[in-house]
Amino acid sequence: MSESLSLSGGVSRPRALARLLGYSLIGLLLFFVPFEIAGRSTILLDHAASALQLHARPLVIGVALLFMLYGALAPWLDGSWRRSLTHTVFSVLKVFGLVIGVAYLLQLGPQALYQPDMLPFLFEKLVLSLALIVPLGSLALVFLIGFGLLELIGVLMQPVMRPIWRTPGKSAIDAVASFVGSYSVGLLITDRMYQQGHYKCARSGDHRHRVLHRVGTVHGDHRQDPGPDGPVEPVFLGRHGGDLRRHRDQRTHLSAVAAAVRIHARGAAATR
Repeated sequence: MSESLSLSGGVSRPRALARLLGYSLIGLLLFFVPFEIAGRSTILLDHAASALQLHARPLVIGVALLFMLYGALAPWLDGSWRRSLTHTVFSVLKVFGLVIGVAYLLQLGPQALYQPDMLPFLFEKLVLSLALIVPLGSLALVFLIGFGLLELIGVLMQPVMRPIWRTPGKSAIDAVASFVGSYSVGLLITDRMYQQGHYKCARSGDHRHRVLHRVGTVHGDHRQDPGPDGPVEPVFLGRHGGDLRRHRDQRTHLSAVAAAVRIHARGAAATR
């Protein structure tokens, strides 16, 4: 097939290859290649965040307070604090964190809180860093996972990541970004990949999905894990399977068992 033919997205192959190489190279330079500037060796995103904290501190503090204000008010305005006890607790803690942040800036409260390893450390090293790295990383992340590099790395690293860590090949980008750059960059990439469906719910502790995926040994039957893209086979989990024993939703438990019974019954009927 000629290279002049367009791809399904309406982009020619040479242009798609140029976008893959060019934009992905920008993403690699931003997230994976450390540069030494002013005696500090880290990735460009960290350098940008540090420069903003040094030369535009009032702006950075204002951005951080806006983020904290939004995070504290949003659960109470949209009603998400009612979803569960966990949401309620975290909603209260967000308000508490906003109050502490404002108190720190106004130098209110006991002096014991202003020791170098207390509020100054939390606000200067954690709050201000995250207030910059997260939005900057979100803007730059499109170069890393939006033009085909993620899929390419996923295919190349699948034989390594799957047998050793039982994760998709695409998770190699997570690992390298976390080791080379900031931990917040790794969290940002993980969240974005999960939101886009590159990671399955079965790897996120959702027992309702794990019941329907064969993982490991079931009733002494050693079978191969089909992987995230393999066929879904409802199965019974024995006493040592653990998932159903720890499952809190009894209705979902019974539904999964009923589905397994129906499928096994149909298979038995078909073989008669």
